[in-house]
Amino acid sequence: FTRAFVERIPGGARMLERLRGKGRSPRQLPRVCLVGAGVGGISMGKALTEYGIPFDCFDGRDRIGGIWAFDPDRKFTSVWHAMNQNTPRGLYQYTDFPMPDDYPDFPSHQQVHAYLESYVDHFGFRDRIQLNTQVKRAERFGDKGWRVTLDSGEVRHYDALIVANGHHNEPNFPDYYYRDVFDGESIHSQHYRYREDYRDKDVLVVGVGNSGSQVAVDISHAAKSTCISLRRGVYVLPHYLLGLRMDRAMAFLNDWWFKKILPYPLFNLVHTGLYKALIQRH
Repeated sequence: FTRAFVERIPGGARMLERLRGKGRSPRQLPRVCLVGAGVGGISMGKALTEYGIPFDCFDGRDRIGGIWAFDPDRKFTSVWHAMNQNTPRGLYQYTDFPMPDDYPDFPSHQQVHAYLESYVDHFGFRDRIQLNTQVKRAERFGDKGWRVTLDSGEVRHYDALIVANGHHNEPNFPDYYYRDVFDGESIHSQHYRYREDYRDKDVLVVGVGNSGSQVAVDISHAAKSTCISLRRGVYVLPHYLLGLRMDRAMAFLNDWWFKKILPYPLFNLVHTGLYKALIQRH
């Protein structure tokens, strides 16, 4: 339900005020530990701030932004040096805080990070974020909440715990990675930063997900050759088609009426036919 709808309900405005913590003492409000200041973490920070709920946000990095905070030292998972957002502007943003209109269709990682920084400042909760601080342990403390241990050894107690540390922190290696049968250099995409490190080399990228496909494109600008190993066929889409942004050029494929008219197998045939006719041959 929208806020406007709730406010029209008898007693709705009063209910929202109670949820926001108005008229309640700090002792009556839960104290929250928020782990992570990336895209998800700061959105939770904004929501907690909006409802007047006290919280502490911890992040091991020296900046907010999660993977969008470029880390040249490869200590944390992050974007690489020449990375651009692969989702068109307008589709990857907070609904209550749009990206600037002067951003390009596919913003650079520096622009995305600046956008996230401005989000925190706009909603005014930067003072609740403690950087260069990792949560080492979180334990249930009976029915009284959580006992949280920081990397400094300090122990704090909270009523609630929100974990927003992302899912890109632990590299997922295939079994054969650990076999001593390859004499060349091998890394996980987590540690990829600069295409120039692979100048005039023959490179194999294993996997064609978000990271694999983008790394392959980036590295091809410097490598002697670039190949991709994948389990099954996928659609590889360019950013633009016939001068239009891809999400606009083929927008009808995502319209509910188009999917409703065509049965599932026929929809796939149409999608494949358009792909071969308009993209694959170019």
